[in-house]
Amino acid sequence: TVGRKFDFFLRRWGVESRPGLKAAQLASPFDFRRQALLAVPSNFTRFDYHGSEDLYVVALAEGIETVARTVGGKQLVLFAARRRMEAAYYQVKENLAGAGFAVLCQNLDGSRSHLAGRLREGIGNYLLFGTRSFQEGVDIPGLRAVLIEKMPFPGKQDPLLNARQQAILKRGGRPFQDYILPLAIISLRQAFGRLIRNRQDRGV
Repeated sequence: TVGRKFDFFLRRWGVESRPGLKAAQLASPFDFRRQALLAVPSNFTRFDYHGSEDLYVVALAEGIETVARTVGGKQLVLFAARRRMEAAYYQVKENLAGAGFAVLCQNLDGSRSHLAGRLREGIGNYLLFGTRSFQEGVDIPGLRAVLIEKMPFPGKQDPLLNARQQAILKRGGRPFQDYILPLAIISLRQAFGRLIRNRQDRGV
């Protein structure tokens, strides 16, 4: 659902006007209020598409290191861009390695499946930097934290996304509100879903 409604999903599948169609939203088996803590920094360096990313990445690296040291255990950091992921990784790796963390980065230290396997089997402090491919289809029980770098909006250069937005515009719709924002909301939920995988998990 998006906004507690199935409209976006049903439209994408072309069945929104199907007679007799019924939908049901089932409650999660997890107690998120008890098992998870959600934190959004209110004084963070603003990301600027038109300016330099350097200050943002420096602040990001400092924030990641602070959370890693505070929370400990196995942690996953999800990035919207590989360039920022690698820049932040290089800034925190040496400090955290000295503090007893195994700091790993997608592509630089192995493939998605290899790194996910290391976290699943590993014991101790791990910090894994990954891109959007880690947002779904990856099951790593026992994560203590999932850090999401920024709202996961879809890439602007995707021709399929652009064509769908044009089609919505021609029908009199609003491409951002009707398509891009729901996709981002679903991606954000997928990213959050890496944290709590069973009733025993607790994390930030």
